[in-house]
Parts: sequence; structure tokens; C-alpha cells
Amino acid sequence: MDLITASRLKQRLHYAPETGLFHWASETRGKKVGAVAGYLCRTTGYRMVMLDGRMYRQHRLAHLYMTSRWPSGEIDHINCQPADNRWENLRDVDHSTNQRNRSGRRKGRKHDLPRGVEYLPDGRVRCFRAVARARGVRYHLGYFMTAGEAGRVAERKRAELDRAETSRWA
Repeated sequence: MDLITASRLKQRLHYAPETGLFHWASETRGKKVGAVAGYLCRTTGYRMVMLDGRMYRQHRLAHLYMTSRWPSGEIDHINCQPADNRWENLRDVDHSTNQRNRSGRRKGRKHDLPRGVEYLPDGRVRCFRAVARARGVRYHLGYFMTAGEAGRVAERKRAELDRAETSRWA
């Protein structure tokens, strides 16, 4: 089964870029024109909708609706909220960039470490290494006495890499 086209999508749904919601543009199987389309998936947190017998994630449909083409990579939710499909919150990025935007802290074996921080066990001194990754390249950012200091350095480097990646796709 082929993916839906932009013209077919616009026949079936209307997308509001300022709210990120899709509404039915035509009556379908009891769905009223103007009613919010789709549902929020409890397991993934993404908004989904069934069109022409196929399930779609609404953030990918938003890209198709606004640009008339399918995304070339993955759709990243800039604020890390998968249900927020406002156009200003979505960007077409590669897998590496999308993974860098994940939220939360990584659980270490002995420490609850911020992203981009590695604990280096040494019998004499506690030491933390700051690292960042982008497009298959690992950046070593230095050694620090506290995890918080290393985390701040790693976060700054990730923000710098994100800015460079965003300007590359613009």
C-alpha cells in the first residue's frame, strides 16, 4: 500500500500549524467535519491517525501537509514532547540529531549521570569525562571533578552542534 499524497491528505484533513492538531476536512465513517482527527497513543506518546486504511504518525503528516513532500529523515520534536505537533516545534533531521535531542538522565551503574558524562573509576580520584556525539563523530570535551560541571560542558557542545545541524538543514 502506497503512502498518502499531499493532495489526498489535504482532501481528508486540515492541519492547524499554530496548534499542531489535525481536523477532519470531510465526513468519514461518522467523523464530523471539523472534529479533531486521530488519537494519542498511550505507549509512544505520539498522535496517530488512520487514513485510507493505513496508520500514520501525525508529526510526519504535518511535514507532508506543510511542504508537500515526505520528510527526508526523521521528524524531531524540538521540545521533546511527542504530542506537540506545532509546526514551529518540528524539524526534519537525521537520526543522529534526533537522538541527541532525547531528554532525561542516563542511569550509570554507580551514579545517576547527566547526558554526555562518563564516570571514570579510579581508586585515587573521582573523575568525570564530558563527551558529545554528532553524525558519527565523538567529541572528547575534557575531564572534570564533578558530574555537573562535565554535564554543563557537554550540554553547551550539544547546543552548538544542534545549531550547526539546524543551519545545515535550513
